[in-house]
Amino acid sequence: MASDLVALLKRGLQLEYRGLFLYRIHAAEIADPEVRQTFVRFGRMEQEHAALLGQKILESGGTISYSMKPLEEVQKPLLAVIEEHLAAEKQAIALYRKGIEISLDDEMVEFFARLVGDEEEHQRVLTGIQARIAGQ
Repeated sequence: MASDLVALLKRGLQLEYRGLFLYRIHAAEIADPEVRQTFVRFGRMEQEHAALLGQKILESGGTISYSMKPLEEVQKPLLAVIEEHLAAEKQAIALYRKGIEISLDDEMVEFFARLVGDEEEHQRVLTGIQARIAGQ
């Protein structure tokens, strides 16, 4: 079970680093100040999540390794960017809910619950931005 937890934590770390990178890159490309500020804030939150996940990986006996994949196209229409972020948030929520299911102690359950809450907030805000932009 511990190896399953470490694998889940590592997958979460990958998602958070990807989110951190893309939120910051997209923020620099967005003209809408509200969306730009939201993306900057979410990028900071993803950085915090990544640091916490890295700590949990090490505490659980795992190791952290880094790899860089080729850069993907980041200059897209704003609605496409938001849809991409929504898909990533949904993926993170499902992953962290699985973490809650397989965790053996209350501290890890609380940790994953916090991450789920943060990612659900991101999802709510992004959905609101998406509706506002689509309605313009």
